[in-house]
Amino acid sequence: MPRPLLARALVPGLVGVLGLVGLFGPQAMAQEAVPERRIIATQDMDFPGGDLQPLFDTTLEACRTACLADAACGAFTFNSRSNACFPKSAVVERVPYAGAVSAEVVATAPGVLQSAPTRAADLAWLGAPTLDQARDLALEIGTLHPAGGFDLDTVLQAVLERANANDPANAAYWMGAAVSLMDRSDLWVEYARLTARVPSQDYDQQMRLRARAVSAAVNGYLRAEA
Repeated sequence: MPRPLLARALVPGLVGVLGLVGLFGPQAMAQEAVPERRIIATQDMDFPGGDLQPLFDTTLEACRTACLADAACGAFTFNSRSNACFPKSAVVERVPYAGAVSAEVVATAPGVLQSAPTRAADLAWLGAPTLDQARDLALEIGTLHPAGGFDLDTVLQAVLERANANDPANAAYWMGAAVSLMDRSDLWVEYARLTARVPSQDYDQQMRLRARAVSAAVNGYLRAEA
């Protein structure tokens, strides 16, 4: 099957969902389809040592963005009590600390980076805003679903248990943690499926969930093997 057709087949109903959330935009080129680096975050953990220039009166999102934009930054700790960000050259030590979120930077697989531009071109029919939102989710997934301290088998078992308990919201949450750990195509696609099944009585929340499911599905295709 040609890749553009495969892309459409991978995300059933994608065009309809995009129409509902109003994500269609000009067919311009998006920025890099897949980030070169991502993070795996751990809640209530400090990474002492290896400090670079700290940032104060900031947010977790700004801390993450600053670290990922700096090639010298290999990790960071964000103190939610003081809204302070401490970029690190690397993870030197791990010490439990209530109220801190620490994250380690992980490089995206070279094969994914190599094939992503071609795959993004396959998805040009979606429009640059949709691809940009998928990229934003790939950058945010680590803080949306902190997975530090867990292994993939444990996380996937949690997904199965929550799904069997008819708890789609937490099944989707744990699948997001699996994505955060491994950044694999199949995990992204399953995250999209589970997120799309999360119920909500709030219309705005429904639209946010649908938009996130679309972004996750796009990320799944961008990382699929040739």
